[in-house]
Amino acid sequence: MSLSLFDTHCHLADPALVPDLPDVIERARTAGVTEVLIIGLNVENSLEAQCLADQWGFHFAAGIHPSDCATANEVDFETIAKILKSPSCRAVGEIGLDFYHPTNPTMEKQIEVFRRLLSIASDARLPIVIHQRKSAWEVLRIIDEFNLPAGGVFHCFSGDWEYAQEVLRRGFYISIAGNITYKNTHLIETVVNTPLDRLLIETDAPYLTPVPFRGKRNEPAYIAYTAARIAELRNLPLEDLAMQLNQNAQRLFGSGAK
Repeated sequence: MSLSLFDTHCHLADPALVPDLPDVIERARTAGVTEVLIIGLNVENSLEAQCLADQWGFHFAAGIHPSDCATANEVDFETIAKILKSPSCRAVGEIGLDFYHPTNPTMEKQIEVFRRLLSIASDARLPIVIHQRKSAWEVLRIIDEFNLPAGGVFHCFSGDWEYAQEVLRRGFYISIAGNITYKNTHLIETVVNTPLDRLLIETDAPYLTPVPFRGKRNEPAYIAYTAARIAELRNLPLEDLAMQLNQNAQRLFGSGAK
């Protein structure tokens, strides 16, 4: 049985991947990657993600990353709302809060933009792709203010099992990246205990490259190593795990999502 993998979070428009993108995509398809969700970080990057998704037959998400939100204004929000109407757009993201550098943009500005984008996601009935860094409980508190009928995913999940249970209780998916392959990972308890139908995988390429390529540029083909590690931890055949993960991603982001 051949693998069918869905990379649910990839930055194909990143300058680190653009120069040899055709080769990157060919390697991904050879590795069994059949679907990619290309993530937008701001208005311009979301439009680039849209172009790449349409060019290569993938999906994309449009949003404003918290680190890119300092100058976000009403025109940007209106543009994002229009981009979301594209047939290949499957989510609002990457959005959230990043308090690692809480003064640039300010926490207040990040929260303002996050709330605005959650409102847009609610109206569009699209899932959200959440980024959170040093802001775990504030993200949940703000999410709880909104009706989000399409749910969403906490991408590159970095919390502990206690936090994972709160995410799951709200109906969200948990996405695991290449750091599950690292020796010092703290994610094993979450990976082992999360219900299989609520797990997703991603590369976050060109970042978070899994072992054995850690230290090099990440790309979608390497998602197979993340899947293999999760299959090992869950004591499952890789083919069975891949099928379940693909079904989960299709349920959230696939052609039936809109």
